[in-house]
Amino acid sequence: MTEASLGWLPLFGANARRTLPGQGPGQRLTTLACLAHVSLDAAFVSPIMLFRGLAHLALRPPCFSPGGCTFRLTDKDIADIAMALPKLEEALFGHVCPVNSCLTTVSSLLFLSARCKNLTWLEIHFNTTNLRRDLESMVENPRLRDLCALPKCPLGQLIVSQAPFLIEEGDYEPVLAGFRCIFPSLGGVAGMVEGWFNLTSMMWGME
Repeated sequence: MTEASLGWLPLFGANARRTLPGQGPGQRLTTLACLAHVSLDAAFVSPIMLFRGLAHLALRPPCFSPGGCTFRLTDKDIADIAMALPKLEEALFGHVCPVNSCLTTVSSLLFLSARCKNLTWLEIHFNTTNLRRDLESMVENPRLRDLCALPKCPLGQLIVSQAPFLIEEGDYEPVLAGFRCIFPSLGGVAGMVEGWFNLTSMMWGME
């Protein structure tokens, strides 16, 4: 899907909304890729969420724009996506940039892992500024506690691309434990910053 074809998305979405559950394009469409230069926000993903049969979702807009990072989704938006698209197996929510201005946290990862049970591949922005604290606070959050107890997806590798690595060496073990709580099958965190490779190497050494 390119910028020129984006206008068709609401029309397909309207058709999906009119069909009965289990019928029509809302269930038949399994793959959607978008290369258009748009902001990833709630308004953009709203019609996409009508295609409940999606297994492969690739949203690849250029991350940078004159206004900064184009990733504008929140944890609530990701929670809504996870509920609407439970059949997701591969999900790319843009190439993660180094700006670290996003409003999403690791809670978004938990929503996807607990709701999309077939998810095996994921790239998504999440703010890494207070990563250890965010991971440890999930079990203390009444809204997230029940999700922590649910079975999780079989994701093997989390893609973070250019996300900043802001973890002190003493935080490695609790951060790894937090990631493994979200993704029990996690074998590595793939990022361009050297720290992510070091974190993954430690993960391998703990197995």
